[in-house]
Amino acid sequence: MGVCLQIPSNMDNGPEHSRGKMSSVQGVPMVEHFVENWEEKQNFETRPDDLLLATYPKAGTTWIQEIVDLVYCNGDVNFCQRAPSYIRFPFLEFTVQIPLLSAGIDILNEMASPRLIKTHLPFKLIPKGFWEKDCKVLYVAQQNFDFVLKFYSCNLHLGLKICCWCFLPFNCSFCEVGDWKNHLTVAQSEAFDALYDKHNSLF
Repeated sequence: MGVCLQIPSNMDNGPEHSRGKMSSVQGVPMVEHFVENWEEKQNFETRPDDLLLATYPKAGTTWIQEIVDLVYCNGDVNFCQRAPSYIRFPFLEFTVQIPLLSAGIDILNEMASPRLIKTHLPFKLIPKGFWEKDCKVLYVAQQNFDFVLKFYSCNLHLGLKICCWCFLPFNCSFCEVGDWKNHLTVAQSEAFDALYDKHNSLF
């Protein structure tokens, strides 16, 4: 099964759906702002007690952030309200310059340990420091159709016209961090291909 990274010709290409310019890192398409200062992100100075939460966008990231923060704060709900989630759980690759909001790495460099870190980077792009220092990595995955339905519904709700009314082109469309299948490890990808072939043979 090939990986589709092209925008289908029947999709609306108007400015109302734009997430900004796209770029690519090792073949993975990303919003250009995520690629800014890429070397700094790849050489990010990790600490042994860092916890990295890695998810595909719209795969339950915010829910898991809140749960993990609650665990780290020994269940103290009031303390978990100390700051917005983007301060408590900085987004590693975030570099969009918005007034009063710093880049993820800038926030992380100022944080005391233990740090809780969020990323949407696929496995192959996660900075090596996380593996070298044996940091905790929490990866959240979900079934393809559940993800597609949530992502599609969320974008419709936000008024982003990034897809046509057919799930297939949407599932293969340009997402912030490449398509869903590229987020998997090689073993997961092979298992997905086998399952996909099995289901297609039924029709």
